[in-house]
Amino acid sequence: MFMYHEVLETRTAYATASLTTTIIPPPGATGGVFMLRISAVAGTTPILDCKLQLAHPGSGQAIDVDNGAFAQQTAASFQAMFFYPTVGTADTTGNYRSCQGMVASKMFAAWTLDRTTGDETYTFTLEVDWHK
Repeated sequence: MFMYHEVLETRTAYATASLTTTIIPPPGATGGVFMLRISAVAGTTPILDCKLQLAHPGSGQAIDVDNGAFAQQTAASFQAMFFYPTVGTADTTGNYRSCQGMVASKMFAAWTLDRTTGDETYTFTLEVDWHK
C-alpha cells in the first residue's frame, strides 16, 4: 500500500565525481519504487551510475543491494527501480528494474559521475514512493 512520495536528491549542473545520498525510510515501510530522472547532461564523456545500498545496523557501513544498480546513463533519461522483499527474480535490464531486499532503517544512494575531462555536468532527481 502506498505511504507517501519523497524527493531524496536533486542537483542542477552538478560537477563532482561522487555523491552519497542518505535515505531514512519512514517507519513501517517495506519497499518502494525509486525513480531516477536525469534531465540534462553536458560535457565530453558524461556517464552517471547510481546504486542503492543498506547501512549495516552496527557499523553503519554501506552494503550494496543485490541487483540494486540503475542502468548506467550517458544522456537524459528516466528509470524506475522496484525494491521489495518479495520481488522474486530480479530484473536487471532496461529502464524498469527490480531488486529484492529488506528496507533498512538507513539506506544510501551511491553515485559515481564521470569527470574525466572536467567539463561534465549532470542535472538529476532521485525520488521514491514508499510502500508498506
